[in-house]
Amino acid sequence: MKRRLLLAGAVLSLVSRPGAAGPRGGVDVLVIGAGIAGLAAAVSAREAGAGRVLVLEKGPMIGGHAAYADGSICAVYPKLQKKAGIEDSPALMARQLWEWGGRQGDLRLIETLARGSGSAIDWLQSMGVRFMPRVYVSYPGSYPRAITSHPDRGGFEYIWALNRRARALGVEVLLNARASALTSSGGRVTGVQVERSGRTETVAARSVVIATGGFSANKAMVRRFAPQGFDPDAGSSANPGGRHFDGADGDGIRMAQEAGAALSGMSEVELITRHGGRLLDYAGGDIYVNAEGRRFVNENAPHREQARAILAQPGQVIWVITDSKSLKGPVLQHKLAIGEVRQAASVEEMARAMKVPRRSLEETLSRYNGFVERGRDLDFGKTVFTQKIDTPPFYFGRETLEAHYTIGGIRINPQAAVLRANGTAIPGLWAAGETTGGVHGTSRQGGAAFTDCLVFGRIAGREAARAARRTP
Repeated sequence: MKRRLLLAGAVLSLVSRPGAAGPRGGVDVLVIGAGIAGLAAAVSAREAGAGRVLVLEKGPMIGGHAAYADGSICAVYPKLQKKAGIEDSPALMARQLWEWGGRQGDLRLIETLARGSGSAIDWLQSMGVRFMPRVYVSYPGSYPRAITSHPDRGGFEYIWALNRRARALGVEVLLNARASALTSSGGRVTGVQVERSGRTETVAARSVVIATGGFSANKAMVRRFAPQGFDPDAGSSANPGGRHFDGADGDGIRMAQEAGAALSGMSEVELITRHGGRLLDYAGGDIYVNAEGRRFVNENAPHREQARAILAQPGQVIWVITDSKSLKGPVLQHKLAIGEVRQAASVEEMARAMKVPRRSLEETLSRYNGFVERGRDLDFGKTVFTQKIDTPPFYFGRETLEAHYTIGGIRINPQAAVLRANGTAIPGLWAAGETTGGVHGTSRQGGAAFTDCLVFGRIAGREAARAARRTP
């Protein structure tokens, strides 16, 4: 992970090639944030006819959290699904996402996401992204509609493709440029105050898109909204050791709220296992056990349910176990090298290394493998299985919870326009990606974050470009 962080940073800070001088004059569309939602919005704005498009990125490189993500994207994509005998539809996807989020998400936004998911894949492919011919149930998820271009660096490849397209279209990117406030006149957003090189300047814009990500790096905000028992000092999944730049501090949410925007779903902070024993980006190939060697949760339950179960374990000690048959990707060698994952030739050897009762672990694995044969988990209701866990070597490692994704944020409509509390849109302002709320309800399916960023990033850019053409 550390090596991948450094590589991504080195490459993405170079390929953006921002101008040394600040912007002169106004712009048609100004995008705040150079993650996947921001770059999608910028490219979409130019494709929709916007003249001058400027992206502000407060960090030293583009990409945001997407640059380090595995890359699962949930989509209704018959070109791959039908080859695997999978029937799907936007209506089915929308219903499942809505159910997964406790029926608390805005169904209009969810339906928009589902309808736009397949074309988002085609859009990335038009930029040179090549997806693997594999469809799987994302971790966690409910249906086989996840695809990726690479098992370990898909997010980096999406950012690379979007950045290349943005450069070809003449999108301007300004790094180390922090947007501190929105400017407005007569109730319409007219630009952004930018802090750069010790100076503050105002950049006028006909349309502004906020795509600054969530607030998982803001410990005060995480402490306010995360479940009781979680320690925000544990760090975020994008920056577990606190040694790297992480711009997800909620500043876009703050700026929008100051401009009169309403917020939605702020009470949900997604906690996940990532930087320990978990190796798989799909469901059904691993199990979680506690200090007694016993399962304690459906490993494919929504993150919210998993987090509560983990927080309830004595000492929050959990282990993730898989075997030689699972599809692990390049992350395996890295985790083995740094000791986050170990391997064992037998269950007895694994139990000894984990310091859990051997008999308990043997009984747990035997019982679980019986559930796999039946296709039904009698203990925790798991329904997605890809394999038994019975073939050495076994791979295992301790896991801890980290703040990964913040589900709440700026309230938007299906056109990605930012809304006031009374439901009216704030003229000149759009938002997309993790900075928004209302899309996922109380829990997000794995792979749906990229779909959210791509679909609503494209919509925000297109709508912002159309509005810019009508604005003096």
